[in-house]
Amino acid sequence: TITPPPPQGPSLEYITASDDPSHLLTDPASSRKLLVLDLNGTLLHRSPHPSKNAPRYPIPGRGDFQPRLRSVHPRPYLPSFKSYIFHPSNKEWLDIMVWSSAQPHSVHDMVDQCFHDEKHHFVAIWARDTLGLPQHLYSRKVQTLKDLNIPWSKLFTPSDPPGAVSLPTSCHTAMSTLLMDDSPRKAELQPYNHLCVKEYSNIIRNRDLASLLEEKARTFQQLSQSMNPFVPSRTTHHSRSHPHLLLTEAPTQSAPSTQGNLLPLVEIITEETKPLSNPPPSKKRKRRGKREAERKASRANPVPVIEYDETLLAIVGILDEVKHQSNIASWVKANGLWGPYPPQSLAIPSIDALTRGRFHASREDIVTLSDSGSVDSERRGEGKKKRRDAIAAFFEASVTEGPEDGAPPYALKNEKQDQTNSLEAQLWFDDPPTMRHWVDRGRNILEALGIPIEHGLKQ
Repeated sequence: TITPPPPQGPSLEYITASDDPSHLLTDPASSRKLLVLDLNGTLLHRSPHPSKNAPRYPIPGRGDFQPRLRSVHPRPYLPSFKSYIFHPSNKEWLDIMVWSSAQPHSVHDMVDQCFHDEKHHFVAIWARDTLGLPQHLYSRKVQTLKDLNIPWSKLFTPSDPPGAVSLPTSCHTAMSTLLMDDSPRKAELQPYNHLCVKEYSNIIRNRDLASLLEEKARTFQQLSQSMNPFVPSRTTHHSRSHPHLLLTEAPTQSAPSTQGNLLPLVEIITEETKPLSNPPPSKKRKRRGKREAERKASRANPVPVIEYDETLLAIVGILDEVKHQSNIASWVKANGLWGPYPPQSLAIPSIDALTRGRFHASREDIVTLSDSGSVDSERRGEGKKKRRDAIAAFFEASVTEGPEDGAPPYALKNEKQDQTNSLEAQLWFDDPPTMRHWVDRGRNILEALGIPIEHGLKQ
């Protein structure tokens, strides 16, 4: 194991560029955008280990070194996402490249399996050999960074030789680039150009596979019902109206003689001619009872909703907004990824802000559990009182003392704020209203372009 490098911060030049406010563009083609795509964990899930029967990948110039390839499982709705980013109307303003920290042979395999014959749409496909790693760290698991200054300086420069890939614009900058990656640390040098997504892990993929099995089971059930109409039971209305017909199933007996006891025959005739005390229900009443039984069953056992990971649909909605922005870094910095639901600002302290981890209680305020698992009531009450006093003191200090020198209004006086809170503005996908907003927008955009919305999962 190797100790990860210390966090690095953006440059002053980058901060200055991100402070320039973004405005809406009337023509998206007037400011082309660059979308940098990550692969594993972002667009797909790659198995951690190759199987014994996995094919090998021959590497030119490496002799007998032919590593086995791992299985690649695309993220749901990747077909719709590809159709969107490669759509002719979007190619007028969007440039796309692949940049992965995996080794080149793995990157080419993942691209081949996910994009097939669509690789010609990419302006570049980069792998681990472009990250600037020293030779002794190239084959080891280390924390890597994606410095966007590398593609900004090496791609699309006016000094490209004849025949090289060229674009209408000479280069891209922080104002036009969006890095789509599941690792927050990959974009430490340009944090406001990072479109952080939830990692597509094995847990999420298993959940999607369970939804796929449920979808197939329901489809099979509907197909079976359509091919096999309802067959009424043997106990029909006719058999209940005439109970004596059931006697035909009994063994045939000889007719009773006139000299014998005629009492059984009289009983049969009397039962046959007796009016029915409980007439059978009508067809309308039976249908009503069946519907009522189905309603009761649905309330008792509600049908689960089939859901898949909709991250890529949300990305489509975000890209539709980004194409109208003049400065992507400024838009992300202003919480643009949160859409109409921006996170609560520190300038207005609230109870919700305190419960979301912005206010850290001391260790003595935390209520611990005893060995038996029960909470000591006396300590529970003491902990609540301390927290109430701490919250009251926080609000009082915020109003009376004001901010410290160089700190934002109502800045919290806790210097040990963890990295998760510092990246809180990027975790837009953890907020359900925000996620639903972008997913709905993505679906609407795909429908407007005539692109089918299909998850494309295979078992």
